[in-house]
Amino acid sequence: MHNCWCGTMSDAHFIPLVVACTDIATSFSAGMSVRYFLIFFMRTLRLPPTQVQILYIIAPFGQIVLAQYAQKAGKIYGRSQTTVFIKMVGVAPFFAMIFSYILVVCCMTETSERR
Repeated sequence: MHNCWCGTMSDAHFIPLVVACTDIATSFSAGMSVRYFLIFFMRTLRLPPTQVQILYIIAPFGQIVLAQYAQKAGKIYGRSQTTVFIKMVGVAPFFAMIFSYILVVCCMTETSERR
């Protein structure tokens, strides 16, 4: 049991509430950055517009499939544990974007220095 501003709450209600509040806070903070992925892919990674659009088409289908797997995993391992795992897996593409940016910037500076 947890004491909070709304009274006493059981673990069965407290954990989903914390996860929901965390999701809302994360959504507010990431909302604008998602809109700039298109520009990041085109300008920094120099992907052609067709490849960027293919990514935008594939991404929702991947979310649908992975959400179904997450739901099944939640029944087996527990919703909280699955949510934490999925959030950790979700951070991996952001790190991949950071490393790709570093790689592109390093390669661009090396080629410009050679000229």
